[in-house]
Amino acid sequence: MEDRAGRDNGNRGFQPRSQQEPSRDARRDSFGERPHGERPQQARSFHGQSRLEFPREARGGASGFRDNRFQGGDRRANPRPAREDQPIVERENAAEIVCGQHAVQSLLESEPRRIQRLLLERGAGEPRLYELQKLAEENGVPCQQLMAKELSVRALGRRHQGVVAVCNVREFAEWTELREKLAQSVKEGGNPIVVVAAAIEDPRNLGAVVRTCVGMGVKGLLLPRKGGCGLTPIVEETSAGTLTHLPVARPNDLENVLEDLSALGFLVVGLDARGEEIRTVSFPGPVVLVAGGEDRGIPPHLRRPCARLIRLPMNENLQSYNASVAAAIALYEITRNRL
Repeated sequence: MEDRAGRDNGNRGFQPRSQQEPSRDARRDSFGERPHGERPQQARSFHGQSRLEFPREARGGASGFRDNRFQGGDRRANPRPAREDQPIVERENAAEIVCGQHAVQSLLESEPRRIQRLLLERGAGEPRLYELQKLAEENGVPCQQLMAKELSVRALGRRHQGVVAVCNVREFAEWTELREKLAQSVKEGGNPIVVVAAAIEDPRNLGAVVRTCVGMGVKGLLLPRKGGCGLTPIVEETSAGTLTHLPVARPNDLENVLEDLSALGFLVVGLDARGEEIRTVSFPGPVVLVAGGEDRGIPPHLRRPCARLIRLPMNENLQSYNASVAAAIALYEITRNRL
């Protein structure tokens, strides 16, 4: 019978693989011991198959320990500073912010056309906010629901009671009144021009369009009910004081308005890169010019009522004109033989 003591001292006999001590080469070649950023070198094992091997000096010296710099020690000692929450900035640069349920209700009842849009707190659950939203929708004022934190930022830290009205520098013109004036002008033999600024979001672009419209004798400017820029202080400043000389309306449905103007005798044309060259088109009578936004162009629902699409001459090195520049060139070509 074999001596158990001798077997324990020298020959340990068979052991499971999980209990066997790994060799130094196996530990050295393990994935956890690879140095950061070191590319392995190709070597041949005694079986003739390739294996990956790292130089000994790259493994932290003869001991084979890794450099602690690659274990996040420096990052833990100097942690990255926490990022501060970026405040939400009001894009429209409103002329006035009216906060509070009583003040907003009074404004909706007296000057609803001066309100660009109504901001309501989402999930507030107050019945009076629903009443204000209903009153705004009856007057054609767009409504938007925001979370409480974002609404507080839009209110500039003032007490808002769950509702904020974003106001313009002046009231919009009533579309029904402007339509009557346009129809009367056409009936008397006039050739009025109307511009539709579809989805222009930059207030400086819109201000430049207003200035050009006044210079070219445009009788009215139409803006979409939702989307686009309102009549902000930047628009008024960029227009160089001409905003007071131009009727600006915001109808409920621009698509129906274009169809209505077409029935009155207006030629509805839209600026589009796939249209006819503008110098080949004549504009003898009343005209409605539809100009698109900076990036999207004319929306599809406003392109459908257009009787003709026109494009501007442009060098092949230029991809597109600025929205206000395109409107100015088109208006000049339309009014070239009129003024």
